[in-house]
This record gives sequence, C-alpha cells and structure tokens, in this order.
Amino acid sequence: MPRTARRKDPGGIYHVMGRSLTEIDLFQSDEDKEYFLDLLKRYKDKTKSKILGYCLMTNHYHIHVDPCGYDISKFMQCLNLAYVRYINRKYKRKGPLFDDRFNSKIINSDNYNLVVSAYIHLNPKDIKGYRGKEFDYPYSSMGIYLGKNKDNRGIIDSDFLLSCINEKYKKKAIRTYVEFICDTRNDGIDLKIEKYEKEFENGKFHYIIPLMIFMEIIIIKECITKVKLLILFYCNLTRFFTTIRAIIIFGTYFLLTLKTFFRFIKNDPCNN
Repeated sequence: MPRTARRKDPGGIYHVMGRSLTEIDLFQSDEDKEYFLDLLKRYKDKTKSKILGYCLMTNHYHIHVDPCGYDISKFMQCLNLAYVRYINRKYKRKGPLFDDRFNSKIINSDNYNLVVSAYIHLNPKDIKGYRGKEFDYPYSSMGIYLGKNKDNRGIIDSDFLLSCINEKYKKKAIRTYVEFICDTRNDGIDLKIEKYEKEFENGKFHYIIPLMIFMEIIIIKECITKVKLLILFYCNLTRFFTTIRAIIIFGTYFLLTLKTFFRFIKNDPCNN
C-alpha cells in the first residue's frame, strides 16, 4: 500500500517529529544530543531556514521550523541521514535508526504556533525532576527564550514567536509566553494539540483559546495582583500609622506622667 503524500505548504511553518526504533534510543548520551544540535545548525544555515524551537528527548525529538520556502522533506532527510551515519559509525551498527519517516504538521495560525511551542517545551514534564521545572531542561530551547541558557550555536529565532503575543516590550512578551505555557500545562496540552491537529486535518480550524482572550486574561490577572498589592500596602500603611499613633499617645502620656511626677517631687513638703 503506497504511503500517503506528505502535506506541504511553500510558505508554511512545521511541527516536525522523529522517533527511533523501539530497540534503540535515538540519543544515547548528551554528546549525541550536542551533535544533533550541531547538525541542526548546519542545515538551518545551509537552507536559510528558521528554527523556532526544539526539544530532544531520549527516543524522539520535536522541531518547530520555518523552512522559509525550502522543501521540508529535503531539509529533514539531510538532517536525519547525517545523524544516522553518525550513530552507526559511533556505535558500530548498521541499518535504520528511525522507526518511520519523520512526521510533520503544518501550522497555519499564531495561536497554533503558540500551542505547538508550548507542547514542545513541555515535553520534559514526564522526566523525573522536571515536572513544573521544564524550563531547566538543557536540551530544550525554552531556556534560550527565558535567557537562562545562551544560544551559543545561534539556532533559535525567537522574534517570530514572541511577536505572536503582540506585546510592545520583549521582556513582557517573554513573561506572557511563560504564563501561557504554565496555563497550557494545567489545561492539558496533549488534548489541546490533538484537537488543533484534528480540526486542521478536517479543514475546520478554530481557535481553542483565542490569543486576544488569553491576553485579556493575563491583563485581568495582572490587575487583580496589583489591586491585591495595593490593598496589602494600604493595610500595612494603616497598621503603620496606627502603630505610630499609639506610640505618640503612649509617649505623650508617659511625658505627662513624668512631668506630674517631677512636679510632685518638687512640691513635696518633705523635701523642704
């Protein structure tokens, strides 16, 4: 039975996934992951593509890529073939490494791009010690977006994704992006990405969380936080002034008592 033709869009952005055979890990060491990133940089530059994100797991990888008009199949064939040659040479093995050809999904909206990015960056959540700390995973581009890790290879193009958030300042866009990822994790990212893919395949693509609504939610949260801080400040200020007032009253009472005491001593007949 012939394979289904891969769906392509000359101007499209893609979510690309590759998985190894069951009996072998795709990345058997950190050195393997480093080499794969070197290859990703090489073919990114060679094809003048843009890499918007990545995450390398033990038996699979995710790449968020804009080929900028270059054939996505050729890009991935070059990348995968070069990596297979490296693995077979290093571990003295023969034959295929991947369980099938790479999987790719066309992304056709800002919302879909953001959800795919969140999905990729949340992949480490099932690794022990990284649940809620996915941003610390070293072989994900999330640390680069946050400025925790340096992009020494110059792989990631973060401008496009942050521009989807429609924030004037980059730091605020990054903060909103992080909040979006955290909210997405809590809402069930796997179900969300699956729904996007099904709707796209059926030609009935709808927003799951319209970005403007999400931005309004973020703004409301910020306003609530600011109101809470103002209330807390007012309470603390009120408590402060109440304390100062009590100190002044006590001090005044003490001084009056002291004054009365000395007057009594001065007018005491026994002292005459």
